[in-house]
Amino acid sequence: MKVIFLDIDGVLNSENHAKEMFALKDENPQKFYNTWDLPYEGTLKPLQRIVESTGAVIVLSSTWRLGRIPLLNKVFKPYGFQIIDRTCYGVSLKKLQELGFDTDKCYDAQYRDFKFNNSCNINTYDRGAEIMLWLSEHKDVESFVILDDDWLDIEPYYTKEHVQTDFYNWGLTEELADKAIKILNKEEM
Repeated sequence: MKVIFLDIDGVLNSENHAKEMFALKDENPQKFYNTWDLPYEGTLKPLQRIVESTGAVIVLSSTWRLGRIPLLNKVFKPYGFQIIDRTCYGVSLKKLQELGFDTDKCYDAQYRDFKFNNSCNINTYDRGAEIMLWLSEHKDVESFVILDDDWLDIEPYYTKEHVQTDFYNWGLTEELADKAIKILNKEEM
């Protein structure tokens, strides 16, 4: 199985797209408030090409995984793909250590002694750690790519698999899609 770990903000939406939407706010306020942060065609087309070229499935690693998956799947449906799963929200450092993960790399390690959630014993909300835990539970992954505009909690672990987008420009571009396809198909770069 090939997997795309997908962030939304900065990948499928962007500051430039939000500015375009804000310019239309006065014409149709209701439409603006319902759609200003949704993924748009300029980023969905490159994602569609990645999925079609590789057969990869989508695992949501974005904070949008906390309740907006049905909305995203509605947006994705016309493009022929959907979210098949999501990463967890927070990970126990003890669990990561059992998996051989270097917890000193966690970007929020300074909060190690603070109990975020005593009932679940969550010690980090590091996206790289959440992806690592998902991968440890899904042994049939042959390749994966992480599409995200952030790097701080990803690149210490997944430099080669990370395709960094730019929130302040247009998010996922055709050029970045080419890079993601090469990673997923294990082609020379």
